[in-house]
Amino acid sequence: MPILIQFRDRVRSFVSHHEYLIRCLWNGILMLIGLVQIGKAFPVEGVFGSTFLTFILTVLCAFLPLSGCVLVLSIIMILHIAVSSASAALVVAVLMGIGYLITSYYQSKAGYELVFLPIFRQVGVPFTVPMVNGLIGQMHDLSGVIVGGFTSYSIGVIADNLGLLTSRDSGTNVLKLLMSKMLQNKEFYFYMVAIMVVFLVTYLCRTAKIRFSWLIAVAGSLLLEFAVMFAGYLFSGNRNSIPGLLLGNFLTLILGLFVTYFLMDLNYARVETIQYEDDEYYYYVTAVPKVHVTEEQKTVKKITRG
Repeated sequence: MPILIQFRDRVRSFVSHHEYLIRCLWNGILMLIGLVQIGKAFPVEGVFGSTFLTFILTVLCAFLPLSGCVLVLSIIMILHIAVSSASAALVVAVLMGIGYLITSYYQSKAGYELVFLPIFRQVGVPFTVPMVNGLIGQMHDLSGVIVGGFTSYSIGVIADNLGLLTSRDSGTNVLKLLMSKMLQNKEFYFYMVAIMVVFLVTYLCRTAKIRFSWLIAVAGSLLLEFAVMFAGYLFSGNRNSIPGLLLGNFLTLILGLFVTYFLMDLNYARVETIQYEDDEYYYYVTAVPKVHVTEEQKTVKKITRG
């Protein structure tokens, strides 16, 4: 245990001393994942869909703030959709525009969920976004989770049925497609409930005055989310998605434990209850010390012969 704590503190120290470099690297990783997944969901030919352009955008956007990366990914996603269907691109642009207005009104994190939820849903781990938001965010971030969940499902429907939208013989437009495959689909509502459950349970447990609140938040939110999505797949008859749900939940659990390990540093083995009073009140205070391991200081003695 002390070895793990020392390793965590060293990583924290390294990150604090190289914050700009780490931020650029993290933004570059998110951009690369986003561009690759957008290219898979909405493939295009030519220079616009080339690996070289993906590399250039990844490098350039790594030096932008995260909000700039989100804006670039939003534009790239809409342009990729527009190559196949202009009407679908217009609908996605309107949904994102409305979503940005809602998240700005509720002061959510610049609408990051509007882009990252569709991308991570394409990867197969959509519930990582509301979980991380619940661990490090505030209650008003729920607005971003809700509109991000709605947008991610609609973009997923468009990506899965791109052939119908591009076929002249199908007679299907994007609004009819979203109505039949999304608003009239029971699985969509289970998905929205699961997204909100993950965020709310994670946030409420994390902020509760209980021991091991972060671990309970991660485990409890995933258990409830799995129950909701499992019931949704049974009701909709989509049992083939259950193995993917299990794998996605496992990866989400690993990420949740990783975030907890690096951010939560309370030592529940040394909880102390303190009582004191003044002229009017008695005070009862529960003190939970932080985990800290003092590294051994090595001294080198120089021995010289007289």
